[in-house]
Amino acid sequence: TGRVASDSRGAIKICIDKADGDCVGYLTTKNTNGQFANVTTQLTKPVSGKHDLFFVFAGDLEFDGWQFK
Repeated sequence: TGRVASDSRGAIKICIDKADGDCVGYLTTKNTNGQFANVTTQLTKPVSGKHDLFFVFAGDLEFDGWQFK
């Protein structure tokens, strides 16, 4: 789950180990009229072990935080 605000649509690609590393998920966002909202997605691949996470943004977004459940 990511907390994002946007005045347009956008996306966040979630990669492991480096910005152009294996993509393990995508968060797509819609126009939130600049208000922060929670956006949830499922990972596209299982991940185990210790990894660095990289969030690659597309669109005009503000990113407040993320949480894995």
